[in-house]
Amino acid sequence: MNSDVRMRIGILSAVVTGALLASLARAGIADVKVTTDTSIDCSSVQTIARDLYRNCRTDQDKAIATWYFVRRMMFHWPHIPTWDTVDLINSYGIGLCGYQSKAFAEISQAGGIKARTLQMPGHVLAEAWYDGDWHFFDCQVGWFVYAKDKHTVASHDAIANDPSIVLDAIKDGRASEPFFQCRAGANSSDSPADGVRYARTAKPDGAPKVPDSRLVINLRRGESITRTWSNEGHSWFQQDQPQPGKFVSLQHLCTAAAIDENDPVNWPYWKPYAVQTVNSQGKSRYAPKRVFGNGRMVYEPDLASDAFRDGLAKDGLEGIKAKYQDKQGPNLHPAAAGQLGAVIFEIDCPYVAVDAWLDISGVRHDNDVAVVYARSDKDPRSDWKEIWRADGGNAFRAANLSLKDVAWQQHRYFVKIELHAARAARDVGIDTLKCTTVFINNMYALPYLMPGKNLVRVTAAEKPDTKHNPLTLKYVWQEQGKDKTLETRINKLPFETTVEVAGHEIPRMTSVTLAIGP
Repeated sequence: MNSDVRMRIGILSAVVTGALLASLARAGIADVKVTTDTSIDCSSVQTIARDLYRNCRTDQDKAIATWYFVRRMMFHWPHIPTWDTVDLINSYGIGLCGYQSKAFAEISQAGGIKARTLQMPGHVLAEAWYDGDWHFFDCQVGWFVYAKDKHTVASHDAIANDPSIVLDAIKDGRASEPFFQCRAGANSSDSPADGVRYARTAKPDGAPKVPDSRLVINLRRGESITRTWSNEGHSWFQQDQPQPGKFVSLQHLCTAAAIDENDPVNWPYWKPYAVQTVNSQGKSRYAPKRVFGNGRMVYEPDLASDAFRDGLAKDGLEGIKAKYQDKQGPNLHPAAAGQLGAVIFEIDCPYVAVDAWLDISGVRHDNDVAVVYARSDKDPRSDWKEIWRADGGNAFRAANLSLKDVAWQQHRYFVKIELHAARAARDVGIDTLKCTTVFINNMYALPYLMPGKNLVRVTAAEKPDTKHNPLTLKYVWQEQGKDKTLETRINKLPFETTVEVAGHEIPRMTSVTLAIGP
């Protein structure tokens, strides 16, 4: 099996064969990706290293670029649900020191630089090996320091042997920018003096294995994915449900002593989304926080055609007929009266789901049965949970049926509709189905645009039939205070187009959408 086709989502499992990719491509588009030549492709640590290092001349350039990148992608937050770097960068956008140092080492190694993490009580740091020595980086607190030659990043051994390398770094013009950015205030232990303690205490912990996981987007007919540079308030992975009015947003919690403007490389990326405030003297400043993003995956197949078959789970159609087959009843109905029929849809999300709901319509006579169930992918052996049951007669329409419990923090879940006709198969069935999944996405890992010319590229695992899988790309952003939209129907993949962005500042991105018609 080719390791390049490892997938986070798929039809049957997380690892799919080339033959299955081809099958999906005929009834949808497999591994569809939007990239730009001005952003970083964050779908794997390998693509991150490739794009991040494209303009680097030396290994030290690469190591410093990795330090800035990890800090741009992850702000620190205490509740970390996974160690998977691909999920942390693409979905969560957070990570304490251990997670950030691990990501630093993985990306460095993927780009050909030997790297490792270092452990000490209460903190984890990283080192990269080049030019015959180790070089010390603190991704969370936010500092590294040049040796006294003012050109080479110092190692932890060098700092331990000569504390002035850190203590005199600002005076000598050898400090990184920022330098101990994420300190918690005047009484914090995160200071240059404490950096000496880090260097003396930290012990090498080895090199983490470079992951081969990837973020992969598969779309079926009638499915769309919209990723946004904003959020829906409560739609994130917080485990403990707060009291009403006590909601705490997922955000960078450093105090004003660690303003993001101190990071000259990353601030231009954060600035378009920062909250601007005015102090008592009328001076404008930006709030020192970064926040999370949300997106939506919507699956709304045309039940009047065979498009719904794209979304079926394995063995997901039993005792059910479609109207286009027998010309009777609702779009999906029991194959025969007196027999229970069931249709199971599989919802695959490349990002971590944090909410979901179902809209459904159809018909049911008095003695007939129409029931909706759902099940998480966390435990395939778990029982189906009843979500909704039709009552009354004639047409029904149910909206916003919550699927949050089964979708929560998952990449995949299942929806089952059971139908039973007492007298005639045409008396009960469903005509429409729409499943909406809200996920959490890291705003800074999305394919953004930059000032000037941007080459936007859309690719897929293989050349799909875009005639029967009509694909639409839509970008929305603001530049120089003006709303901008790029929307295009893609008739052939790979697809390329150029977008010119005016001005000198990075635009405020809004959303990027991929959609296949029903």
